[in-house]
Amino acid sequence: MLPILNIIAATTFAAALSSRSMEPVLPLVADSFGVTVATAASLSAVVAFTFAIVQPILGAAADMFGKARLMIACLILLGAANIVGAMATSFEMLFLSRVLCGMAAGGTFPIAFGLTSDLVPTAQRQVALSRVLAGAMTGNLLGATAAGVIGDFLGWRGVLAVLGAIMVIASAVVFIGFRRGGVTSPRSGSVSSRSRTAIARS
Repeated sequence: MLPILNIIAATTFAAALSSRSMEPVLPLVADSFGVTVATAASLSAVVAFTFAIVQPILGAAADMFGKARLMIACLILLGAANIVGAMATSFEMLFLSRVLCGMAAGGTFPIAFGLTSDLVPTAQRQVALSRVLAGAMTGNLLGATAAGVIGDFLGWRGVLAVLGAIMVIASAVVFIGFRRGGVTSPRSGSVSSRSRTAIARS
């Protein structure tokens, strides 16, 4: 398989990692802002809600603006939203940052699967899609665990700050990887012949 598929899988990993980050530190958030744990739990609920509703919207937008371009934009938004959340001065500001996280994380998944389908011939598509899905599942499994460990040392703000830094680095890595893999065209249907040929020969 072309290394570009590892880049796409890393994108879904990063998105899933961020979407599960607040669950272990909700009691810390509740103490920080003087709200109940049940109220703080709305941070996880709003991520899941926006994660679900935004996918068909951004999936369609990717066909207009280009899958690779929109995927990078979602990663940048994810990093910015986590950093804003880390600096939140009110529960409402943190809540809004989680809305943006849900939108950005949810947008990566239909784009990742669509881009993989564009790049990979039908005979190899099932294996390629399973690799992308494995990235997302790994992020889901590690997100809560890693956030709990980081939260013990750095608090909930530290969790979001670390995730923000990871997303910024991930967006740069994905951008460079897409350029080197020839997946830089603005339109989703214009994947370079170099990328298609490399996968077909693998």
